[in-house]
Amino acid sequence: GLQPTKRDSYGRLVLGDIITAVNGKKVSNGSDLYRILDQCNVGDT
Repeated sequence: GLQPTKRDSYGRLVLGDIITAVNGKKVSNGSDLYRILDQCNVGDT
């Protein structure tokens, strides 16, 4: 599954997964991601 960005027990930032593209379409920000995902159907791979 996807790993979020979080802080460890010392308060240091631990980077999670970074989504750069979906279905060959570039993702630069959250709006891009949601726009592309809205075009997908359940079960698409």
